Amino acid sequence: MSTVDIAIPAPQARTHSLSPLATLARRRFQLTARTPRELFVPLLTPIMFALVIAPALKTALHTDASYESFVAIGTVGLLIPLNTMFSGLGVIVDRVSGAQREL
Repeated sequence: MSTVDIAIPAPQARTHSLSPLATLARRRFQLTARTPRELFVPLLTPIMFALVIAPALKTALHTDASYESFVAIGTVGLLIPLNTMFSGLGVIVDRVSGAQREL
């Protein structure tokens, strides 16, 4: 009697499509933990807007309307583009200074 050997391929390891994104997020958190400046600078703009500019606008406009609603919309409107810009600048600085090579 003869036997026939059939090669059964081993199951391939599944790679998740989000694993590169998780790697990038982990590296960004590691860099942020080393330089907390990257957290405080983007948060400084909306805080300064809410504490300094918004009360000045209320006294300058002499209106009875609730300025907090305008401040909330304006803060979100400023927060998104400014954080995007600061993140891009952070990547450029990391690339030039070599922080990405340290990881």
